[in-house]
Amino acid sequence: MSFAKDRGIIATNPCERGGRLYVADRKDKIWTEQDIAAVLAVASSEIQLALILALWSGQRQGDFLRLP
Repeated sequence: MSFAKDRGIIATNPCERGGRLYVADRKDKIWTEQDIAAVLAVASSEIQLALILALWSGQRQGDFLRLP
């Protein structure tokens, strides 16, 4: 659209200054220290290791699940 507007093919670009289309609040997805402690208290050693690796690496879920 910018290409066409710059060359006079169209008068206005409806995509200019679109702004954000949504607002996301992800507070409910953040694990608190209490959440982590509760899982570590009852989880097997494999799950504990996976949780710690996920927390410390900062990887996205999909990337973490593809780790060898």
